[in-house]
Amino acid sequence: MSKKKQILAITMSVLLSVGLVSVAVNAATSVGNDVSVGGDLAVTSTSTLTLGLVANANVTIGSEAADDLIVMSSTTLDAVTFVNAVATFNAVPVFAQGATFSASATFSNEVNIGGGQPITQFLTATSSVDFDSVSTNDACATSVADITVTGAIVGDVVTVGMPDTIANTTTTLVWSAWVKEADLVEVRLCYTGTSDDAIDPAAAVTTFNVWRTTD
Repeated sequence: MSKKKQILAITMSVLLSVGLVSVAVNAATSVGNDVSVGGDLAVTSTSTLTLGLVANANVTIGSEAADDLIVMSSTTLDAVTFVNAVATFNAVPVFAQGATFSASATFSNEVNIGGGQPITQFLTATSSVDFDSVSTNDACATSVADITVTGAIVGDVVTVGMPDTIANTTTTLVWSAWVKEADLVEVRLCYTGTSDDAIDPAAAVTTFNVWRTTD
């Protein structure tokens, strides 16, 4: 081991053991033991953590610089726990055994769960929805409502958290939702029964989730 590497190893050992100051890893680093950091941790180069990482302050992995994005693509984090810390990922880390976030995590690229389709954005909005009454002897009479979901674009996947007060008004109600135009979700309530009796669900707060995946 060169003298510079020895100095780096000793310095990192002291910083990581004390864990009370900010730590910046700016060169390729391999850590084979548990790492506990009490201050901010910034990793801007290739790092392989073969065991657990516990961080009790803000954690930033990568940067917006293109060279860091390339370097960070090879980062492997086997088992990571962020305790009361805000984690920001500006590149694509790999969690070989999962990650636990007790606060919040921000991914500026995408999230791939279990090898499935990468998710690039998730949006949610709640709004009180008051459908018009529907009644017909011809299925399917409909009532529509428009909901603002800022950031939604045509083609996004929309799911609806329909409250029980609407869903169980009758067993002959079904609904669907889609992004009608930028920032606007439309939800359609369909009455599939054959009775002429009017069905008028009470207004209720409804949740709309919008998902975007890569092509």
